[in-house]
Amino acid sequence: MKYAVVESGGKQYIARPGETIEVDHMSLDVGSSVNFKDVLLVVDGSTLRIGQPVVKGAVVKGKVVDQIKGRKILVFKYKPKIRYRRKQGHRQRYTQVAIEGINLPKTAAEKAEEAPKAAAPKKTTPAKKKPATKAEPKAQKPAAKKPAEAKKPAAKQTARKTTSKKTTTKTTKPAAKKTATTKKSAGSTKRTTAKKSTGTKKSTSTKKSSSPKKSSTKASSGDTKKEKK
Repeated sequence: MKYAVVESGGKQYIARPGETIEVDHMSLDVGSSVNFKDVLLVVDGSTLRIGQPVVKGAVVKGKVVDQIKGRKILVFKYKPKIRYRRKQGHRQRYTQVAIEGINLPKTAAEKAEEAPKAAAPKKTTPAKKKPATKAEPKAQKPAAKKPAEAKKPAAKQTARKTTSKKTTTKTTKPAAKKTATTKKSAGSTKRTTAKKSTGTKKSTSTKKSSSPKKSSTKASSGDTKKEKK
C-alpha cells in the first residue's frame, strides 16, 4: 500500500490516494488543485523513504472538494466569588482535499535500468528506392573566346615601354646639364685669355713708348757734358 505523511499548517496528515483529508482552512475555490510539497515520509510497498527533513522531489497532488466547519465547541470562563461567568461557542473551519496521487523522484537504480532502454535504437523500415531515371546528356556549349585576357599582356608591355622611356629621359637630363656647364667654363676661359692678351699688348706698348724717352734723356745728358768741356 502506498501512502505519505504530509505537513500543512503546522500539522501532519496521512495522505492515501483516493481518500480525502481535512486540513486547516485554505483560501481556495472548490475544484482547484493543491500540491503538498512538504512530504516527510513516503511508503511504497516494501520501500520506505524518510525525509531529512523533507523527501526531495516528492509531491502529493490533491483537489479541493469542499469548505466545511467542524463541530461546535463551548468556551466557558468562570471566576469564583466575584460572579464572573462567560460562555462562548466556536466552530473551526476546514478544507476537504481529495488525494489524487503521490509523485516520487526516480532512484539511481531506476534511472540506470531505463538508460539502456532509451539508448536502444528504434527499428526503421527502409524506404523504397525509386528507379533511377537516366539523365539526358547536356549539349556542350562552345567555349567563348576571351579577347580581354589576350590583350592584357600587351598592356603590360606598353607599361614597361613607358617606364623605360621615363628612365631614359631621366638619365639624359644630367648630360644636358653637364654640356651647359662645359659651355660656361669654355666661355669663361676665353674671356680670361682675351683679358690676358690685352694685358700683354698694353705692356708691350708701354715699354716701347718708354724706350725713346730714355734715349732722349741720354742724348740730353751727353749734350750737357759736351758743353761743360
